[in-house]
Amino acid sequence: MDSSSQTPVQIQPGESFAAPQLQDVSIHLTTISTFLDHTPNLPRGVIDSFHALQAAITASCGNCENYLRQRSIVIHGIPELPKTALASVKQADVENKVSKVLDTLGVETRLWAVFRMGRWDDNKSRLTKVIFPLVPTILQFSGEPNR
Repeated sequence: MDSSSQTPVQIQPGESFAAPQLQDVSIHLTTISTFLDHTPNLPRGVIDSFHALQAAITASCGNCENYLRQRSIVIHGIPELPKTALASVKQADVENKVSKVLDTLGVETRLWAVFRMGRWDDNKSRLTKVIFPLVPTILQFSGEPNR
């Protein structure tokens, strides 16, 4: 698939790039930088301005992965529906189970993403990754856990 057939990345306020988009951005910036460096009669100010912009974008994108990691937790032991269940049913089930765990802990927030990690195994459930909308959410509890 060439880059012209890819759908544009839509970033909402408070969201950040996911790993595949980080690679795409890095590749495009490097390509443009190489092109500018080898283009004759281009004013040096244009090249220097692009390199400054490239450095700023690269630095902020490099922090995106850490930003997502800071907003994430991994939960072990959440039972999984059979492999034959519909994907939408399995997703709704895991989101509901994660919500119950967070309710028990007294965490009041909407979840940004919930998904299973790893390959399916009939003998054990996969890890569940939960990404919160904000970093402090992980640290905020409403006090007494609801039991």
